[in-house]
Amino acid sequence: DPLTPPDDFAVIFAPESTVASLAAQRATPETVVRFTPTAPAGVTTDQVVSVATDHGAADWYTRAEQPSNALLGEDIRGFGELSIMFPLLFISATMMATYLLLSRLVRAQQGQIGTLRAAGVGRRTLLLHYVGFGFLPGLAGGVLGAAAGAALARVVTDVYTTEIDIPVRLHAVHLDTIAVGIILGVLGGSLAAIPAAWAAMRIEPAEAMRGVRPTGRGGLSVGERVFPPLRALPVRWRTVLRNLERQRRRTAYTASGVVLALILVLVSWGMIDTVQVLLSRQFDQVQRWDASLYLSEPASAATVDALRSVAGVDAAESIVTVQVALTTERGSYSTDLDVYEQNTVMHEFLAPGGQRRELPDHGLLVGAALRDLLGIDVGSSISVTIPSTGATASTTVAGFIEEPLGTFAYASFGALDTLFPASALPPGVRNTVLVRFSPSEPRDALLATLSSRPEVAAASDARALFDTAQSLMSFFYAFVGVMLLFGGLMAGALVFNTVSANVAERSGEIASLRAAGMDTATLMRLIGVENLLVAAIGVPIGLIAGYFMARSFMGAFSSDLFQFDLAMRPTTFVFAALGVLLLAGLAELPALRAAGRVDIARVLRQPGL
Repeated sequence: DPLTPPDDFAVIFAPESTVASLAAQRATPETVVRFTPTAPAGVTTDQVVSVATDHGAADWYTRAEQPSNALLGEDIRGFGELSIMFPLLFISATMMATYLLLSRLVRAQQGQIGTLRAAGVGRRTLLLHYVGFGFLPGLAGGVLGAAAGAALARVVTDVYTTEIDIPVRLHAVHLDTIAVGIILGVLGGSLAAIPAAWAAMRIEPAEAMRGVRPTGRGGLSVGERVFPPLRALPVRWRTVLRNLERQRRRTAYTASGVVLALILVLVSWGMIDTVQVLLSRQFDQVQRWDASLYLSEPASAATVDALRSVAGVDAAESIVTVQVALTTERGSYSTDLDVYEQNTVMHEFLAPGGQRRELPDHGLLVGAALRDLLGIDVGSSISVTIPSTGATASTTVAGFIEEPLGTFAYASFGALDTLFPASALPPGVRNTVLVRFSPSEPRDALLATLSSRPEVAAASDARALFDTAQSLMSFFYAFVGVMLLFGGLMAGALVFNTVSANVAERSGEIASLRAAGMDTATLMRLIGVENLLVAAIGVPIGLIAGYFMARSFMGAFSSDLFQFDLAMRPTTFVFAALGVLLLAGLAELPALRAAGRVDIARVLRQPGL
């Protein structure tokens, strides 16, 4: 079971003599094997399993597959993948931003580049000059980032080991990791600068010194063609619409910054959404009981009725949980077989598409992860073994279900009776009753009342299981929350840079319009609306790209123990889009104020204007 509340789990070490005095039929004997250092693990494992099977072993697993070790391994693997994927995402976004800004810089400096080329500056010198715009910041950022990362790694290690109660901590600085970080910074910055530097190197002096000249033909904008009433707008607003297509490169650069910003925000926000949504689904929709009662004796119909009659109890059902091994030709998988009444109200079974399923009369419902792990499909034959008793039976797969936590098998009581006689089941498995409380009843008081009944040996609050899940995910929230913070800061910088550059590189247009008599306030409104329209173009592309990127990141945490398929709230898309548009609007203000103070005479004296 991947999640167990602390109050419901304990390990007791005892000598064999004490164990021998216990009821033998309640114990599941295990044999542990340690290989010699030189033994080939794969071959030796196969030989040991063969011998154990010949002597009646019902199930086996390696140390890597041992449940608690496997759970910790999945957790570390997931964070390990994220610790690679997030930096690569941030570096990719930085590279794209560097490329966009340097491309604009080269276009803005064409006159100076042409002058330098005419004065005899070589192509190689220009190439190295502009590559330096990426190399030097990449080197500085790589060194500073590696130093800060090494320090923060100690904090992250302490938080993680404290969260999962590992008493021994090891802090180690891996020089190869630091070197990789610095190299990625230098390489990312340099590679991003090369296309712009290459373009600068190839500029011909005569062409560059003519200045930037408009190209292409005028015409109706897409909006005017699709929605003809827009043609009746004043000329200045039609110009805004047509500018989007007149300078397609500028439009693409600004929209790309918005797309990157949304990807950075949605990846982290989507992961947080997914965990919250799926935990809510697990404990509010799938598991619908409020408490598990463990009885002193098998749960008879009279006992269940008596518990159901307690004031404040809405429903009560007995269940059976048996540890089993599910086996096919592909392999074996150890899990729990949970048995419910066929019309149970304590558990909801959801197919991979989200539709509700009923427990079948015959066969098992199994977790969707077993489709690939055991190579099975609906109707496939599967062997079910109870390791504690050695009983084995064959049945079929009636369907697959998808649950966020764990991969289990489910059957109705009728299907269980068909599979195994009562004598084949371990003692004590029929001693569990699930109860559901009335919403208006105080949980703690009702749980205390049920626990005090003579037939109840112990009681477990389902809310404690939810609290345990939330506690285990607290480090995930912290980790991804930091990534969301970094992503948000980078998104803000991206939008600010692209929008500011969009305004700054239009100094010639601004000066020309002001010289023609357009007042500054009107001009600023036109440019502001145009930039917001460009940002709006990037929003749907960014939302789609961000969704698919978040889905690939969330896949790093999905396994047979945790089925974390991306589940984002619709409000997340709305808030992310509005946030980026708000950022675009705020990013314009400094640039627009600077543009409003432009020196008209100086700008209009530049070549090509």
